[in-house]
Amino acid sequence: MPTALTRINNLRITESRSALRLKGLQFVDIIGTNFEQPTSVEIFYNGNKIATLGPSSTFPPMVYNPNRVTIDFDFQGNEGNYGIDVVREADNSRSALFNFTVVAP
Repeated sequence: MPTALTRINNLRITESRSALRLKGLQFVDIIGTNFEQPTSVEIFYNGNKIATLGPSSTFPPMVYNPNRVTIDFDFQGNEGNYGIDVVREADNSRSALFNFTVVAP
C-alpha cells in the first residue's frame, strides 16, 4: 500500500512566524504530514530554485517525526518571495510548494 503524499501545513522560522532578511543560518521548522527519512528540501526564490538540501548536505534536513522537518538555511539578507517543498526520496514524492515571504527585521 503506497504511503500518503507529504504535505506542508506551516513554517516556523527561528522563533518567529516569518523569516527575516538576516545573514547567517536561520532554523526553519517545516510543519506538515507524512515526512520520513531520507528527505530533501528544495528552496525557491522569486520562482527559481536556489538550493536543494539533502541527506549529504552540510546541514541536511532533520526529520524529527512525520509532522516536522527542520532545516538550517541562510537567506543571505535577501527579502522577497520564497517557496519550499519537501521531497521524500524513497518514492520521489513531493509536497506542494509552500510560499512565504522573507521580510526586513
